[in-house]
Amino acid sequence: MNEIDLHKRKTDRAWNRLYARLDEDGLLTGAVAPRQQTKTLPVRDMRMLAAVALLCLVIIGVYMYTRQDNRVSALLTLRNAEESTTLITTLEDGSVVYLAEQAVLHYPSSFETDRREVALEGNAQFNVSGNKERPFLISTENVHVEVLGTTFHIQNEANAPFELSVESGIVKVIAKGNGNSCLVTAGEIARLQAGEWQIGKAETNRNPLKRILFKDERLGDVLNILNQEVSSVPLFTTPALESRSFTVAFEGQTPVEMAEIICLGLDLSYTRTEEGLLITEP
Repeated sequence: MNEIDLHKRKTDRAWNRLYARLDEDGLLTGAVAPRQQTKTLPVRDMRMLAAVALLCLVIIGVYMYTRQDNRVSALLTLRNAEESTTLITTLEDGSVVYLAEQAVLHYPSSFETDRREVALEGNAQFNVSGNKERPFLISTENVHVEVLGTTFHIQNEANAPFELSVESGIVKVIAKGNGNSCLVTAGEIARLQAGEWQIGKAETNRNPLKRILFKDERLGDVLNILNQEVSSVPLFTTPALESRSFTVAFEGQTPVEMAEIICLGLDLSYTRTEEGLLITEP
């Protein structure tokens, strides 16, 4: 045994004898325990571990920030500030939303793989494309709405009871305040009164659309809506032009006038065919 080890052993023995004596005299309150021989990592290894830990924290932080930032940036808001106008938009899953004046729709640029979620302020009609694997969920101030694929109207005004009337399919409504829920089928209307659902017969007469507005909508989607809602003559285009987006409004125009407005806005032309009015490149 060399002199350094011998000196270290003597020091440890002296420290342990002092600790035992202090313990017998009851003087160890706040005292330090005897030194124990511990193994410590070399400074180089400790620095490496610290660097790895710091790198992990940075990666996790960047991932969480990017994920949150992507969620925020992916959330879109569509507001209908036009009076006496229905603002129509087609969502990425093919569902169509008809926003009444002063209504606001919050929706993602692309839906999740297992659900489709939006939030609504004000009145709107929904024509939801069917997909049993991805339920369509609508959140309003006081009600959750769950559908798989159907057409229905929502009355969601601030100073009036919430109402939902169904044209086709089945819709589930859930009161946020107490969790009360019910299923509303085609031809029925559900009204929320004092936290309770009242089911009645819906009116079958639907008010025709007057002034309709499309903001930054694809030409293919605009033509589909026009053919469903207002045009007595089919309007169609080539697949290459369906993705062209533009903003346009219609109110009482004939099919020919609508085709002329579209062609003027997109610098296109139209021709008459046996199938209808074909919009093409000049």
